[in-house]
Amino acid sequence: MKYQNLYKLFTKEDNFNIHKIFGFGSLLHYIYRCFHYFFYGNLGFDNSNTTLFLIIMHFCLSSSSLIFKIPSNRIYKSPMIWPEFRLHSIIFANRSLFTMILFWYQMRFPLYTNYFNILRYCLTIFTIYCADAATNYYKALLKPGESTMRTMGYPENTPGYFKKLLNFFYGTSQVFATMNIVFAKSMELPFLVLFPIQLAALLMTLVRKNIITTSDWHLYYTISILLNYVYSIITDNRSHSEYYIGISFYFIVFRFALNFNKYILWSSICAFSAIKDLLN
Repeated sequence: MKYQNLYKLFTKEDNFNIHKIFGFGSLLHYIYRCFHYFFYGNLGFDNSNTTLFLIIMHFCLSSSSLIFKIPSNRIYKSPMIWPEFRLHSIIFANRSLFTMILFWYQMRFPLYTNYFNILRYCLTIFTIYCADAATNYYKALLKPGESTMRTMGYPENTPGYFKKLLNFFYGTSQVFATMNIVFAKSMELPFLVLFPIQLAALLMTLVRKNIITTSDWHLYYTISILLNYVYSIITDNRSHSEYYIGISFYFIVFRFALNFNKYILWSSICAFSAIKDLLN
């Protein structure tokens, strides 16, 4: 890391350092939750006003990124923020944050749990639609076959097989991230899904400012995703539904191997979850 370039993070677009204040506060929040899990075995979320305030802080972090001017075209040699990615980042961050708010309300009004769950399923489908709408809006700027993660920049001389392997990991992790939203039992999984989303944007900024390298971006982003897997393994079925693994396998096979329409797959999964909730 080139610490001598940290001064580049201070720009005229953020004269009052509002975005950096939200970013620093969000980073401290992630660290606090990690320590809370280490000492108490959970992330410590509740239905207090403090929890709601912290959720709103993360929302402000993503939203305030719109104040920055970024290049219209994507830079392919390195992972740097471009307009489509920024919109995707905000959309998927808000998916986690609105899900957390639904759980916050659910703890306050437990009699309406099933209705809050149905809202979460609807949010999942709506988020996918919004992400596709963002991609279609910037379609003229895209290259044929381009996607947000599969065509992410890599260091020179990176072996082709390693790119394919890491891209498959990123792709399947995006599936598991959505599964974590659908099958979450508390705020914890949505919060952990949020971490790589917001960290990726920060890391891209650090790459642009020549503070970290492209290799660093992939390393730190991969670690942030792996934390979700570690958490799921440690907590087992306490964090998500008993159907999680089977349905995840169903989606990966039908989507990646058989190329089924993702809207049909996600709608069937959400419908199954909604019916299961209503019958319980």
